[in-house]
Amino acid sequence: MGKSFTFRCKECGHNLKFYFGTGAMYPEKYQEILNDALIGNLGAQIQQFLIENPSGAIDISRVLANCENCGHHEMVRDLTMYLPQENFSQDKSYPLPFEFEKNYKIFAKYNHKCSYCGEPVEVVTADNFFDRKIKLRCPNCESEMLPKKSAPKHWD
Repeated sequence: MGKSFTFRCKECGHNLKFYFGTGAMYPEKYQEILNDALIGNLGAQIQQFLIENPSGAIDISRVLANCENCGHHEMVRDLTMYLPQENFSQDKSYPLPFEFEKNYKIFAKYNHKCSYCGEPVEVVTADNFFDRKIKLRCPNCESEMLPKKSAPKHWD
């Protein structure tokens, strides 16, 4: 389950929708991303972590990568790496998203970089999106994007 937010450009009217969290295909998507990580497609850091920690897990939730350097923003996977708490035994081949906080401890945050300029980005979740007071720029005209006045929607 995830949350979505819609933004509209105050100048040209362009709409953007951001989908945070995970969807109904979570188990399949988790396995797909885990396989990519194990063969090195997500970088050496995650690959080494998973090889050295077979009970380790990664958070595949969708988050917003916001570059304060160039203003580019895009949805990416969180990819925070977790180790299970000592008293927790995983009974599935994938961790459930709500288990991370209770049954896992953070091993390392993934270092996301802007796909345009290569600088580090701020990772923003649905829970802290509006607390961050991020200024989103329209990809068409570079004007400020404003949130639509509706409550966040849930998607699956």
